[in-house]
Amino acid sequence: MYIARRIARWCRALGHRRGFGVQSPFAYDFVTEVIGQRHPYYLYEDLAKTFPRLHGSEQRTARLLFRLANFTQPEEVFFDSRLPEAYRAFTAGGCRKARFVDAPTGRGLSIVMPDKELLDEALRQASQTSILVVMPVYEHARPREEWASLVGNRHVIQSFDLYRLGIIFFDQRRQKAHYLLNF
Repeated sequence: MYIARRIARWCRALGHRRGFGVQSPFAYDFVTEVIGQRHPYYLYEDLAKTFPRLHGSEQRTARLLFRLANFTQPEEVFFDSRLPEAYRAFTAGGCRKARFVDAPTGRGLSIVMPDKELLDEALRQASQTSILVVMPVYEHARPREEWASLVGNRHVIQSFDLYRLGIIFFDQRRQKAHYLLNF
């Protein structure tokens, strides 16, 4: 049952692969320059040596966090302590000027597990410059209803559902849109 749902979701998201079907200029740039980017960055090798056991989907996720931090250049980063340390290192490598804080703020990037209290705090603190990354431990840990209620929040403007994680932007100047993408 789980495999059939995964295949169905993959087929639905196929139309947005590499930016196809994405009309917003910001979303297109985000999909092609951050999510779909496959070229090596300057710190990938050094970070891979620091975390030699990072392979497969974990490595792809860590590199995505690096590219996300590099693309957005956040002022502050809140990082959920339950997530792997490699993800924190890759995020820090992507934006060296960012300061790591102890709670979600409205001035940067928040990377959290799907914890009700943390998500509520991140939504309460959200501003135009906020970015929220919801990252479950397992691919099936984020039920469809929870994600739908999160992106249905009136403050959420653009969201990118990548199966293993979700990325949410709160910038009110953009058009409201939600994308389901293969990653």
